[in-house]
Amino acid sequence: MKYDCVVGVEVYNKGDRYPDGRELWDKINCIGDRMLWGYSNTDDHNGFYAGKNYQFILMTELTETALKIAMQEGAFYFCYEPGGTGTVNVPTITRINVDTNTITIQGANISRIDWVAEARKIWTGHTFNYNSFSGKFVRAELINNNGITYTQPFSFTAQSNKN
Repeated sequence: MKYDCVVGVEVYNKGDRYPDGRELWDKINCIGDRMLWGYSNTDDHNGFYAGKNYQFILMTELTETALKIAMQEGAFYFCYEPGGTGTVNVPTITRINVDTNTITIQGANISRIDWVAEARKIWTGHTFNYNSFSGKFVRAELINNNGITYTQPFSFTAQSNKN
């Protein structure tokens, strides 16, 4: 958190090599004065873990500048597919709507959406009403039989990075 150039942490690596990565990500975001985004990567050198980790980056154009902006602003989500089919059978997000009271997620292949704050599930459903929420941030986990898709944290306090 002391380095301004750091914008995120690796939540998944090489499949699910470090299962407590999500809890660590939440703990880091609880102590900092800004949100760190989560990433899912595969640095697999033999191909066994290929197709298990995905990043979906939402850019206005396919340029290096647009990529940097999306990464700094948290305009992306990531997935983990244990079966590694390479066909993205995990839930995908088509729209996130944030208004004065709620956050609503729409997408495809979604069986359930869990809302997580400080490493624990606090709500289930497509819409989260944050009127009575007193935490620092919430994030969503979209689940189906093939894997899990994660949103970036939605911040509820003054942050240098906002989702």
